[in-house]
Amino acid sequence: MTSHMLENVHLKNEFRKDINILRAVAVLSVVFFHFGFGFARGGYLGVDIFFVISGYLMTAIILSRMDNRRFSLSGFYISRVLRIVPALSVLCIILLIAGWFLIFPYDYAYLGRNINHALMFKSNFSFARGSGYFDTGTDVKWLLHTWSLSAEMQFYVLYPLILLLLHKFLGRASLRLVLLAATLISFSAYVWAMFYGDPNHAFYLLPYRAWELLAGALVVVFPIHSASDKPSKTNTLKGLRYVGALLVVSSVIFAFGKSEFAILWAFLATLGTALIIATPGKISNPTSPGIKQLSEFVHYTGLISYSLYLWHWPIRSLQQYFGYENNLPITFGAMIITYILAALSFHLVERKAHLRLEYGKIFNRKTALALVVFLVTVFLPYSAAKMVRKADGIVQRLDSLPYDNIPAYLFKNPELYLLEGVVEKCKNNGTACQLTNGTKVKNKNDWKPDVILMGDSHAMAVAHALSETPSQDRFLHVLLSASSACIFMKDFDQTRTGDRKFERCKNAYQNLMTILGKTPSDVPLFMVNYYSAYFKADRWKQVEYEQNSGRSSTPVPLPKAWLDLVCTLSAKRNVYILRSVPTASEPVIHKLVQNVLRGTTDSLTPKSFAISTAQHDQNTKDEKILLESAAEKCGAKLVDPAPTFCDAGFCYGTSSDIKPYYRDTAHLNLYGARKLIPLFSESFAK
Repeated sequence: MTSHMLENVHLKNEFRKDINILRAVAVLSVVFFHFGFGFARGGYLGVDIFFVISGYLMTAIILSRMDNRRFSLSGFYISRVLRIVPALSVLCIILLIAGWFLIFPYDYAYLGRNINHALMFKSNFSFARGSGYFDTGTDVKWLLHTWSLSAEMQFYVLYPLILLLLHKFLGRASLRLVLLAATLISFSAYVWAMFYGDPNHAFYLLPYRAWELLAGALVVVFPIHSASDKPSKTNTLKGLRYVGALLVVSSVIFAFGKSEFAILWAFLATLGTALIIATPGKISNPTSPGIKQLSEFVHYTGLISYSLYLWHWPIRSLQQYFGYENNLPITFGAMIITYILAALSFHLVERKAHLRLEYGKIFNRKTALALVVFLVTVFLPYSAAKMVRKADGIVQRLDSLPYDNIPAYLFKNPELYLLEGVVEKCKNNGTACQLTNGTKVKNKNDWKPDVILMGDSHAMAVAHALSETPSQDRFLHVLLSASSACIFMKDFDQTRTGDRKFERCKNAYQNLMTILGKTPSDVPLFMVNYYSAYFKADRWKQVEYEQNSGRSSTPVPLPKAWLDLVCTLSAKRNVYILRSVPTASEPVIHKLVQNVLRGTTDSLTPKSFAISTAQHDQNTKDEKILLESAAEKCGAKLVDPAPTFCDAGFCYGTSSDIKPYYRDTAHLNLYGARKLIPLFSESFAK
């Protein structure tokens, strides 16, 4: 044993009750936050606490075994796999089985996708491309919480390799400085991304989160106490510990996520956790009644914290799926079920999967057994989830669902829940995608477009139906160039970049310009966007051009910049603009499913999902002014979908027999989009 190890109390690898209590605080914070309890407004920071603990423990384990010449890279990887994978795999298997009997096809297919990404530990990449962690959506993100497991596993793969190399070539002293520099760089990247980049990336991706894991590492390599500390220093360390506890508790109670202040709260929670771990904290066992039982509960919760974290979100998601998220008794029941399942997972899976590995050996009987366990537990749920995805949630199993009131119209035809149909096979970056009769064209030699369709996800939603529009002796040839959440304006490629999504929109615009340059001018352009969304979004309210472009850097209102583009394009070809499709009053598919699950479909009427025509007019009043200016000033032709879905009093989200037109509140599903084929035929078939 080296003198360095004797000096550093963090390298003794002793079980620390205070860290186990921190685990309990972290997981309970997350659980209370996700189950909607207001007193844990910053409960999401429990993950930040876990990250610091993980960074601390992994650094202590690796460095102590390096000092003893007992560290094995393969042994470390296998131990991490056995710690994380079996319990996760069992969860995925049980969700697939339960989902077969409880979940409708579209959502079941999405569960399969979540499982595949979770088992490949790339959930954080998947969710970083979608909506934010704090945003609500109609799709149930069944395994949203596995983003943190993915980030941790990515850290576990890279970190020991980096430590080995640094330790070998630079030595322990330089290693400390490199870890400190890496922490500062990662934190700087996190701050930059939150303010100027993409907050989603800052929240989900390892490079922006590594500073929290490395904060735990810094506690190990920069110890602030030793076994021989004087009493005066001990009192100072106690003070730091109390400060750390105050920071952690305050963050969990008062923090909020949808703001730049999230940076401050994340920093405070991380600092508080690091202070607690960095200071000595021997905790005696209480003996007084009540306190003793509470202490035992907290320590046990810390022991099962991983399984509790795994199970809490799927249980909460099922509660939300059934529409009981605001029912307090059911919430308490769901939390009790979560705790029971977590305890079973801990005792029957976590403990059984744990092997005492011989870290000095690469290949032995135990490592071989661990490999087999890993392959089996991952292969089974991954393959089953893949099958579910390919089969679009297995519509055929509807007859086996335990609901005697499933309406014949609901999900019997996949078109009722398909958002974009064949367009889901097109790239989301504005590159050309050729469509005819609901098919993506492969042989493009003799294929010539009849219409260019450009826009955002709403353009994608109608593209399939547009390609099914009859045109004389065949169907329309549609050349699609679209990118979700993007609206274009003149010289968009010269605008300042707001974030990565904005950068994607700029690239999509450039792809569109390339397509327009290669397509004959007699081919009309059909513009489809959900305009009101851009009037409300901060990053779209003003457009600012690069100063070196020869244009003024003075911000230009989005409507003017968009109108400039329409007039420019209209000078060279016919331009058609689809007015926004009326919205539904509620997410149609989601609410239909909840009514089936709760046995209340008999109360549904077409007006259950309708908005008044007056409300539609109010929603689109700004858009109306803009689009009519495009018609008057630029000669664009306006196409109005409202008469298809509205009568004199209401705009409907379903047909008279409650067949849904929408996937959510605004995006048409394929059934709804096909209702527009007569309108498309009138505009383009000739």
